[in-house]
Amino acid sequence: MPRLGIGAAFDELAGGPSVQASKALREIEKIASKVRLGRGQAMDFTDKRSKPVLVVRSGFLVVRMDLNDGLRVGALLVPPGGVVRLSDFPLLGPLMIAAGEATVLLRLEDSQLDQLVERDSAVRSYVLSEARRQFCYDRGHVALLTAVRGDERVAGFLLETARSAGRNGSNGDVIDMPISRTDLAHHLALNPDTLSRIVSRFKARGLIAMPNRRSFRILDTAGLAELSPVGRSLMASPLARPVRANME
Repeated sequence: MPRLGIGAAFDELAGGPSVQASKALREIEKIASKVRLGRGQAMDFTDKRSKPVLVVRSGFLVVRMDLNDGLRVGALLVPPGGVVRLSDFPLLGPLMIAAGEATVLLRLEDSQLDQLVERDSAVRSYVLSEARRQFCYDRGHVALLTAVRGDERVAGFLLETARSAGRNGSNGDVIDMPISRTDLAHHLALNPDTLSRIVSRFKARGLIAMPNRRSFRILDTAGLAELSPVGRSLMASPLARPVRANME
């Protein structure tokens, strides 16, 4: 099946027609401010008293959470349509957002979104659908992180991402990724050097290829599945959410 494109894939998985999602986004745009970020551009919300709600109108967002001692806690990947309440994140240390690619955000306060949810059924349905999808994705991600070995996590991530947001190539599914290797490593609770070694081993074994620095080609789906039973389960889930990432 040809790749829908990440925005279309998001609408398809939203549990309702894309027209409904578009209507909700138009209502949010009426009261939200628009923020444009270039690829790699970041915003620091660590010391800001206001922790806004961010809706990813287009592009791809990374939410980075750090401990005060400089150890990375994790990186949350947010595709188009995602709703992020920064006030929901415990402030253990630095809290930043960064654009994986050119990104447009809709920024509003919690109280503004809550009022809009109360009076507009389309927005209410959209926000609830997004929360449900985020919960399902988080549950799958936690399952992936329970894998003891790093190669299990990487194999599972590649399998699930190819299923939900990959595109057919002449020789296997291709995954186009807009996040850095460092952010991907943190998303998988791995050291960046460890991730690099795993990717090199997968390439040497003929499991994957990298046509360029920002894409993966899955050459041996069965071989990856042998490494990750969690990945096989995530591939079978109808509630998986598309995650697109760029490898640097």
